[in-house]
Amino acid sequence: DVTSPDAFITYVPRQNVLKASSTLENELTFFKGEAKLKGTAIIQPAGMTGYGIMSMAKANLGSDAFKFKRYDIDSDTSVFNLKNPYPEEGESPLAFSSTNVNAHISFKDRKGDFKSNDGEELKTFPVIKYAAKVDIFTWLMDQDEMELSKKNGGSSSGDININTDLNLARPNMFSIHPDQDSLQFAAPKVKFSMKNKVLYCSNTTFIDVADARIYPDSAKVTIHKNAVMDPLLNSKIVANYVTKYHTFLNANTRISARRKYTSEGDYPYYDADSVKTLIHMDKIGVDSTSQTVATGTVKSEDGFKLNKYFDYYGPMKIKAANPLISFSGATRINHNCEKFAKSWMSFSAEIDPKNIQIPVTANMKTLDGKAIAAGIVWRDSRQKDSIRLYPTFLSALEDPNDPIFITASGVLQYDFSSKEFQIGPKEKLLNRNEPGNFIALHTESCSMNAEGKINMGMDYGDVTVDAIGTVS
Repeated sequence: DVTSPDAFITYVPRQNVLKASSTLENELTFFKGEAKLKGTAIIQPAGMTGYGIMSMAKANLGSDAFKFKRYDIDSDTSVFNLKNPYPEEGESPLAFSSTNVNAHISFKDRKGDFKSNDGEELKTFPVIKYAAKVDIFTWLMDQDEMELSKKNGGSSSGDININTDLNLARPNMFSIHPDQDSLQFAAPKVKFSMKNKVLYCSNTTFIDVADARIYPDSAKVTIHKNAVMDPLLNSKIVANYVTKYHTFLNANTRISARRKYTSEGDYPYYDADSVKTLIHMDKIGVDSTSQTVATGTVKSEDGFKLNKYFDYYGPMKIKAANPLISFSGATRINHNCEKFAKSWMSFSAEIDPKNIQIPVTANMKTLDGKAIAAGIVWRDSRQKDSIRLYPTFLSALEDPNDPIFITASGVLQYDFSSKEFQIGPKEKLLNRNEPGNFIALHTESCSMNAEGKINMGMDYGDVTVDAIGTVS
């Protein structure tokens, strides 16, 4: 039934057509007052049609070609707007808007079904400050909710285009907040709660932010008004998403723009034996070049090992573009040789977890500045019978003034085939015929051998003597 206190009525007997148009003061009332038409209703033997703007308590539907049934409104081409039913100061009066849609609204089923005539058309949520590119959506009248989806519901066969080189899903959710630089991601299914002013996104496998790919736990993302995204708890971060050098797990991530996020989480460190250790990174974020950078600190009581032969504690830093990890702390070698005291040696270097090589200088120190050495050392004394040689390998000096008899510098490594710690220039570790000093501590025999220049500890006056030899 259609009612109105007054209307412009036109009847064309030969065409068997009756037209009723709204006036300036009164609209045509449909569906027991649930909808009002500002426009014209046309009655013919085949049924009722019309055109104009259909106003409902929470929505407007405009079309040049309505079809009316007892409980339904249909239109092949229409404009649909949802009002903001819970407006706050400064908010848009619209909660959702869409153009060029095929519409079916049922006042019996209490819902409206819409399909885009342009395929994946951009629908906007002004209060949320987001837009969604979808082709199907349903308005649940009484729940103040909308459900939006792509035609194939997030299946891999049709709704998401894949770039096989980078495995990129085509985004369909776009932030229109001016400070978020068009943050975007793919969400094949979205539910919009007008009461809570929240977008609930499902099937979101990842979000690309700066150089990182962030994987939400359970593939769910929640967005509040003004484009505020809930923290992604227990998320995974891969950085960067092209080289995939580094991964962070159990991350609590806040995404604030297309090139900005902050997080904290665990870094899975794998040594040469593929033993995994989770290291907590206190800060994960983006630097001025839009590169992901993570920093954390390993505590001495954590018992962390670079591999089973090297303990470590201190700060560490990861940059997405660099496969190596920066360590700036202290290391201690692991062996069972009692005559070689073990000390923590400070260092700062980029380390390959699969090939541990730690820089060593002639002036090695602990983190608190105490001198340590690797090689043979003179025990200096005023008493001649107390002068002797003693071995060290990252060991504290008996006296800071003890002169070094023979040592080596370059890098420290553990050679798995010979079962020994080695110190020397990288070239010499690869080829023992290369020049330079070399020192090795064999972990099974607990013996040390060294070769290269030797400091005899003697004053030759004006004569310069270079002693070269091998010491075991």
